[in-house]
Amino acid sequence: MRLDNVEIEVIRGFDATLPLLYSLGWYERVSRKFEARGLPRGVYTFGPVALTSGDIFSFFVRSVLRPQLDELLVYPRIVPIEALKLPADMLLGDFKAAVRPLVTDPLRPLGTRAYQYGESARFINWKATARRRELQTRLFEPVANLQLYIVLNQETYGHVWEGIDTSALELAISVAASIAQHAIELGYQTGLEVNAATRGMREAVREGSGYLFEHMRLPASRNPEQLTRILEALARIDGWGGMHQRDLLQRVRYNLPMGATMLLVTAVIDDDALDEVAAMMRRGHPVAIVRVGNVGVPVSEIGGMRVHDISGEDYRELESLAFD
Repeated sequence: MRLDNVEIEVIRGFDATLPLLYSLGWYERVSRKFEARGLPRGVYTFGPVALTSGDIFSFFVRSVLRPQLDELLVYPRIVPIEALKLPADMLLGDFKAAVRPLVTDPLRPLGTRAYQYGESARFINWKATARRRELQTRLFEPVANLQLYIVLNQETYGHVWEGIDTSALELAISVAASIAQHAIELGYQTGLEVNAATRGMREAVREGSGYLFEHMRLPASRNPEQLTRILEALARIDGWGGMHQRDLLQRVRYNLPMGATMLLVTAVIDDDALDEVAAMMRRGHPVAIVRVGNVGVPVSEIGGMRVHDISGEDYRELESLAFD
């Protein structure tokens, strides 16, 4: 006898048990395949497996526990960038025209010029200085810095005790994933920073509870595997834990490479967080803000920073869109 057509509802964050019963003859072996249908974004762990065998009278019973665990990652929904209705000149479409040659490439020397007070002594050309009897510094070819850091704030309310707006969180994650794919297709070095508490993230700090807090960080890269890394990181977000958005943006500001662009995706933003974004602008970084969820009255800018709003109604439209 065998139980077929066994179905079990999987709820993310809760344990479930799948019982199976078989009647096997001598040297008989059975294999089973399971289908997972319509699983929401997230991490699903399978295992351990408990096996028990015995005779019909339970005289000879043997049990074994297989502790191996397997993970199933369900990536966030990716939609065409056009569906997000992002202004081309605000984000990626016309960024090349907006990028200034703020970065010089030390591997591309152009010559020398007179040293100016405050410049790094590391690039002083001592041979040219001796020849001209005046401090000379190396001059390098300026290059455009096509680096984009997507900063995702997983907070959906102003206070932690208010809980999680799951629709806003899923929309924010979907928007971040869609922009990341678009940026990588355009050849941008794309990175990700999230104030999320997830398991297995190397950049996080292990707490006594065994859970990983602080934030996740993927440095910008053109590696062919970068999109996979970003999608895997986004799949692991559960909305709980992590640092405050102000602290996240402060850390981003300290680590953001010169000339890199910062794109903030968030459901909420407070004055302290806006101050950090404004500080990035003062340092010469192009910045953009995408607000998602219950954004209230749509706005085109906040404190001189361009803003694009995607509401909950837009999310319901996006749910019907996906790349094949």
